Amino acid sequence: MSFLDDTFTRLAYPLQSPALLSLGETPEERRQILALLELTGPVAADADAYVRRPFECPTVSRFSDGSYGVLYAANSLITAVRESAHHLARFFADGNAPETQTRRTRLEMHVRSRVTDIRRSVRPRLNAAIYDPDDYGASQAYGRKVRTRAHALHYDSVRNRHGGHCVGAFVPDVVIGAAIAGEVGLVWNGQRFVEAHEILPL
Repeated sequence: MSFLDDTFTRLAYPLQSPALLSLGETPEERRQILALLELTGPVAADADAYVRRPFECPTVSRFSDGSYGVLYAANSLITAVRESAHHLARFFADGNAPETQTRRTRLEMHVRSRVTDIRRSVRPRLNAAIYDPDDYGASQAYGRKVRTRAHALHYDSVRNRHGGHCVGAFVPDVVIGAAIAGEVGLVWNGQRFVEAHEILPL
């Protein structure tokens, strides 16, 4: 266990984004998506609501099988962009999304907590399968085990190998302060994300 006291960046994807409609191939599928979106309520306008969202709407991720939520954030904007673009690309490709730009809310979060540090520089003998870029079996099993004794994981970014690292929080309480710092636009060319633009509020 180690103590983490630092600022991290999260790019939050609103559940109500129109881009999700591209995942429906027929009018009926699009209607079903709209019905599901209505159940999520209005788009959160405050940072705390974005912090709570992963725990209110758990999804499958590197350290969760979907039965519990994990709040992920990165040590820098470039790491957050690379992580987000990778995961969004799967949805956009599966939904045959046309050329578009999708916006994500940029959050700056102050994380303060005891964490399990599994960065390679700290734990060089850790099971390498936890960092598999595609297979989450080992990392999800590790996440289930660790969350019973730790509030968060500090780990290397898989999508930014040049100094990128991330935090995965199992409870929202590790975030002692959060603020919306603007938006980031991710440009999809029909096949992959090719650009990211920082959008600052005026």
